[in-house]
Amino acid sequence: MKVRVLLLRGVLFAVAQMIIASVAFALPTGKIQLDGQWDFSAVNADGSIAQTGKIKVPGAWDAQGYGNPTDKVKSNFVGVGLYAREVELPDGLDDFDVRLVMEGVSRYARVWINGEYAGEGIGLGSHRLNVGKFVRPGANKIKIEVDSRQRHSFDQMLGAAQLNDYMEVAWGGLYGHVYFEIMPKVRLEDFYVRSRILPARFIAEARVIEPIDKKKSSFWGSGKKTGDSPYSIGLEVFDARGKLVAKALKKTLGCRG
Repeated sequence: MKVRVLLLRGVLFAVAQMIIASVAFALPTGKIQLDGQWDFSAVNADGSIAQTGKIKVPGAWDAQGYGNPTDKVKSNFVGVGLYAREVELPDGLDDFDVRLVMEGVSRYARVWINGEYAGEGIGLGSHRLNVGKFVRPGANKIKIEVDSRQRHSFDQMLGAAQLNDYMEVAWGGLYGHVYFEIMPKVRLEDFYVRSRILPARFIAEARVIEPIDKKKSSFWGSGKKTGDSPYSIGLEVFDARGKLVAKALKKTLGCRG
């Protein structure tokens, strides 16, 4: 069974299809991958450079020869790692939201793009930063500072699924994929569908993300009450043979992101 979702505003629409077993949905996004080789420097606590070279992303720096031998692992470095590289971006990004996605950081990351501080991700795991105002068409210089030293005053979690934590080894690096996520300014997010067998029904929820610009947006000049939205969400459900079995259209309210 398939679901088709429509985001409508006059003649503006976006269409996507999904399998009903899926629990999450978003409009198709473009990705500019940043995986691969980066320049890298391991920095000691006193600011001195311990090692320099190349590093592969994704991957922990300890697994790539940075640090000193220990009784548990072949190499281990605890401190700050500086990642740097340059990437070409296309024209037309002003019409999209651009996010830098780091799917795995151990444990903290600060980001600079073209020399400007773009934000930070705190804690072990994945992080997304809105960086649209920092990027430009053509060459872009990216620097990511990763700190593997745990800050116990506010970050006491250990990743129980990580073998390194069981070994009590403080490891660091960008261990997940890194990429730019290019998304339409008007889009659906956090969409999911719940199905019930008896009685047979579908329940769908989503957020509509739209730009807020009082000068350019017709929404702000429409005289509508704050919290209203000019968008509607249409939901169509098809059976395995492609036959339309249910549909609904709902006006969205208070869903500006």
